[in-house]
Amino acid sequence: MELLDAMEERKSCRAFRPEAPNHETLVAVLQSAARAPSAVNLQPWRVWVGQGEELTRLKRALHRAYREQNIGCSPGGGRKAPPEADGGPGSFRDLGRVVEARGDAFGAFINEGSCNLYGAPVGIFCFTEPGEPVARRLDCGIWLAYLLLGAHARGLATCPVGLLADYQDVVKDALFVPENHEFACAVALGYARADDPVNSFACPRKGIDGVEWV
Repeated sequence: MELLDAMEERKSCRAFRPEAPNHETLVAVLQSAARAPSAVNLQPWRVWVGQGEELTRLKRALHRAYREQNIGCSPGGGRKAPPEADGGPGSFRDLGRVVEARGDAFGAFINEGSCNLYGAPVGIFCFTEPGEPVARRLDCGIWLAYLLLGAHARGLATCPVGLLADYQDVVKDALFVPENHEFACAVALGYARADDPVNSFACPRKGIDGVEWV
């Protein structure tokens, strides 16, 4: 797949098939992500991959934590789709319409779905080691972009899951991540359910509307 095609086609998946990619495919995706540039080539990302029973255990723990703490996704805590003027250009607002047409409550779909990684059979979790400056999170963001494009080029679907930053202690405990590591990002990964209408949704983009030419 051409790089520009992957950049144009890739979108977030919120309904996954249960079967997991094979180990060789996962390794290839992670090797692609490892090519990401970083400041002074420090490569500050430290990555845990959750699968099988361990990932199921983590999902259950995240659901328990969500029910206890009730911290939801932005905007509006993720409890309802925002009005026309809120959020990105047509992002949560239009997604809310698709979710409601699917017969689900928006808040439950987004928040509980995030805790369940939308049913993905693989969860990828990126951390930085203690003492790394906040600026190193930018390097992890670049790594994330490489991961998403590398997965798409191999026929895999992904969805970055930001809510888990609020439950990073749960993730660390379940995956045996050192307590002093700092959460950077999480990704749900697997194969998309082509028959689910939520996967037909793609957020519009601003394009170059936010660019200033000097």
